Amino acid sequence: MEKPLALDASEAARIAELASARGLFCAEALWTLYLPKFDVVRQFLESGVLGDIHTVLAEPGDLALTPSGGGTTLAYTEPRTAHEGLQFEAAEVAQCVSDGQLQTPLRPLADSLTMLQAKDELRRTAGIRRPTAGEAAR
Repeated sequence: MEKPLALDASEAARIAELASARGLFCAEALWTLYLPKFDVVRQFLESGVLGDIHTVLAEPGDLALTPSGGGTTLAYTEPRTAHEGLQFEAAEVAQCVSDGQLQTPLRPLADSLTMLQAKDELRRTAGIRRPTAGEAAR
């Protein structure tokens, strides 16, 4: 599914339920998430080798992680090519489908749902209301 997965959390939940019930793979299309730099970041964070991270600065193609208490900053720069992440996203989806998975562990649907729930709460707090389908058609 293209991002966002849905316009609100209730729509996302329905999409996830339908995909699961029908045995279909479903994931939110966030191609940048599949770039190699994020695999590097996941490995460093999971290993704990950097200790507690207190600052993360990221720009398209560049990433810098600074360990808490100072120390050496880990910097990573990827080559800049148009839509390079699509190949990594496609490879992840192909591997998941081949393995019989219905979603990717790199971005479970629950994460997409959590993000949409946060957006729903922000809209509610700010008093922003999405028009209904009937209102939008007018």
